[in-house]
Amino acid sequence: MTSNYLQCMNTVIDKNPGWKHRLWDDKAAYEQTADVIYELKIPFHDYKYDICRWDILRVLILYKFGGICCDLDMECIESLDNFPLTNHCGFLFEPKVSRSANSFVHQSFIYSDPGDEFLRFILKRSRIKYNNIDEVTSSGDYVSQTIGPDMLTSIYHSYRYKGNIQLIPPNLIERYIHHHNYAGWKEKP
Repeated sequence: MTSNYLQCMNTVIDKNPGWKHRLWDDKAAYEQTADVIYELKIPFHDYKYDICRWDILRVLILYKFGGICCDLDMECIESLDNFPLTNHCGFLFEPKVSRSANSFVHQSFIYSDPGDEFLRFILKRSRIKYNNIDEVTSSGDYVSQTIGPDMLTSIYHSYRYKGNIQLIPPNLIERYIHHHNYAGWKEKP
């Protein structure tokens, strides 16, 4: 892990001392969520890129345990104790984060209660989306359409109970967290 990521991670820990913090590694995250992966038949091992597995693991971890999950390149400016969590589940709202003009639901900051129904819906639909993905030409499009913003936005729009999900606008999150967007994932050769 680079020093930039360590600095950001430490701000989250320092600004939220009363919280339980956990930095998941891929093995522990997989072992702790394998039961849900198999139950919902998530194509975990079939994803082309590790970033896809990490993005689905975020949802799996929060579905199973609840909590807040954010990108490692997010610097905490204020304690999240006073962050207005208004529902049982919330996602960052970022207009036009991908090539799709309609994309806005982003996985860089998610919170949830354990067992949240929208997260379960995402997990179930991710398999359907994966099996129906069109042939894409770039790794960025593949990531966005398998478990990234395009897929999350599509699933959000198909969810009946949108009122149960908090979409967190940039002007709210920026009071608490600064997202550096170091863009640390790369394709495997």
